[in-house]
Amino acid sequence: MDLKFPLEIDSAGRLVTVDSHDETKQLIYICLNTHQGDWDFDVTYGIPWMALMSTKPVDLGAWRGAIVQQLSQINGVDSIDELTVEETANRNGLVSGSVTSSGVSIAIEG
Repeated sequence: MDLKFPLEIDSAGRLVTVDSHDETKQLIYICLNTHQGDWDFDVTYGIPWMALMSTKPVDLGAWRGAIVQQLSQINGVDSIDELTVEETANRNGLVSGSVTSSGVSIAIEG
């Protein structure tokens, strides 16, 4: 499963149940694409993208810190092995790297 398209949907449009490393990939993808405060059941979940993007110049260290904090809390992520955070020309965040889950390296791209 490629992290760029982590959610598996069947032909009827239902979410396919996954486990193990595929589940960890989905959790990472969801976390990185959730704005902190958007999920009513846990307003601390996700990345505070709006606050991070509102500073000029962008503080990539703060971006990285927020991402590391959230990735560290995901079930299945044992360690964050590599993490690169960049700002694109149109002010989007680009995150890449890898984490280890039960001895398996999982790539992060997006």
